[in-house]
Amino acid sequence: MKSLIIRLLRLLRLRRTRPDTFLIPAYAGLGNFIMATPMILELKRRVPGARIYLLTWPWYGTDQIFDAPVVASGRRRHSDSESSQSPVSGTFLLDPAAPVWRKVWFFLRLRSWRFRTAFIPFDACPPFVWWGFVVAGIPCIAAHSHESWDSKGVWVGRVPDVGEPINIVAHESDIHLDLLDAFCRKAGVSIPPERDYRTHMVADGPEALEKYGLVPGEYIVVQISAANARFQSPKLWARENWAELIRRFESSGETVVLPGDDNEAALVDEFAAQEGFTKVVNIAGKTSVRDVSTVIKHAKLLVVHDSGLMHIGNAHGTPLLALYGPTDWNFTMPKAATSHILKKDLPCQPCMARMAKTEQEALRDCPIAVQCMTDITVDEVHQACREILG
Repeated sequence: MKSLIIRLLRLLRLRRTRPDTFLIPAYAGLGNFIMATPMILELKRRVPGARIYLLTWPWYGTDQIFDAPVVASGRRRHSDSESSQSPVSGTFLLDPAAPVWRKVWFFLRLRSWRFRTAFIPFDACPPFVWWGFVVAGIPCIAAHSHESWDSKGVWVGRVPDVGEPINIVAHESDIHLDLLDAFCRKAGVSIPPERDYRTHMVADGPEALEKYGLVPGEYIVVQISAANARFQSPKLWARENWAELIRRFESSGETVVLPGDDNEAALVDEFAAQEGFTKVVNIAGKTSVRDVSTVIKHAKLLVVHDSGLMHIGNAHGTPLLALYGPTDWNFTMPKAATSHILKKDLPCQPCMARMAKTEQEALRDCPIAVQCMTDITVDEVHQACREILG
């Protein structure tokens, strides 16, 4: 029945569209979508006149990756005077929790924008996006096919005009670039022989650090939490290890900055108060995504878990050290020359390879108490940080 409805709706696709207009959903985690930005930057390079728009939720941070204005669909049309400073021309906001009637109305109004092409990346595609792009009448939809995962059902196969299988053993940025290449082959757009893996994240200038009392290049950012403040996550290093590492930084005169979102603020506050640090600046719960991006951009070093902050640091070329345990470095590893990872090579590692398990399942099923993280010592991390700084 779903396949039949999709076929009927696709008969209503737009006949007159604006050339080189693209719509890309960003319903992924912050770090995951940063790994999709090479696809967006490369699309802009291959189609210089492209006007690219994002569709994302209004509260997850992905709307702050590019310095693009928020657009209310149906209330204004494309303008030739739109800023060309950002590769993205605008951002549409739609909460996935909105009622069905509001989503339908949103996508019906989106028809007035006459988008020529839409992309549906593999990790940013809740079902309503597939249906919405069909309702919006977008005549060319390029999407990853999910047959290898057997996770979407046959109806989604009726949606794409350009399909690309998911290479589940590749890096996430490569998976996105594979989709772009498939579109370019059909559209007759040339494909460069080498791939550019540089990612993008917006940030402000160093003057924005004044409100935190920070001096550019004279502090280290340390992420003690992640995964919405769950210290039960298997990818997190023990808090007593972080405390000892921070004390070593303090003993050598370093200022340490502790970031965190609103969910992490209470946890980070408690940690800082209990440990009695003397040169720690706690900014948890006091920053927007753009603010913390600015703090990371101007840091001398970033020490993190496999997280969104890791990908922010990688995008800025900030020297960073990422601690990897059960998660798959082949899938998410930061690729900048300034990025470094520290991991153990246990035979069971990474147990979350190719999204085989969730964090909760990895923690539940581990027979050796997440040894891949507990075996990483403070000495190893501190020595690696000294080598990066040295």
